[in-house]
Amino acid sequence: LELRHPGDHALDGILDAADECFRAVVAQGGKTDYARLARIHEGDVLLQRGRRDEAAEIYRDVETTWKKMFGDIDVSRGNHSVAFHSYLRSREFEAAEKEIRSLVWETPSTQLTGYPRFLAGRLREAQQRREEAETEYDLATTIDPAAPHVPEALLRLSAIRVRLGKKEAAVAALEKCLKDYPESPESDAARKEMERL
Repeated sequence: LELRHPGDHALDGILDAADECFRAVVAQGGKTDYARLARIHEGDVLLQRGRRDEAAEIYRDVETTWKKMFGDIDVSRGNHSVAFHSYLRSREFEAAEKEIRSLVWETPSTQLTGYPRFLAGRLREAQQRREEAETEYDLATTIDPAAPHVPEALLRLSAIRVRLGKKEAAVAALEKCLKDYPESPESDAARKEMERL
């Protein structure tokens, strides 16, 4: 399930069908990984529909009850982040992608912050897939504007948009960084980039 901006009602029919499928897998899946993934995707559907609190309940269910029932190994978000950045530096893109999936698998509530989208943006940027990086960074900045990665995501979004020839959109991302995050370490870089553009 590839989500776009929360509340985008153009996808309602697709979401209804996907939700029905996910519920059926959960109901019949027993203790399988397929059932767990379907349960996570039930939360994804709710998040896409703008029902953040209900999505959070499902993600918490997966992270707590599911672990207790089915014996998951507890791995922290930090471990996945460190491994992701290490793989990204060494250009092991497939392994980096796996770390994002593992992060969501083990702690689906991180999707409520947009952090997996930020990591996906970093990966797409490193792969020179700029249009996809732009989409991921844009989502990373809108899912939870208070998340700590947002100022950096705005800077990276601006740089990607410059490379895509979208100067006005790039300036808008920098302005948002300066306006909404004036005390962030990224604000100085945003100011300098605004002067350059």
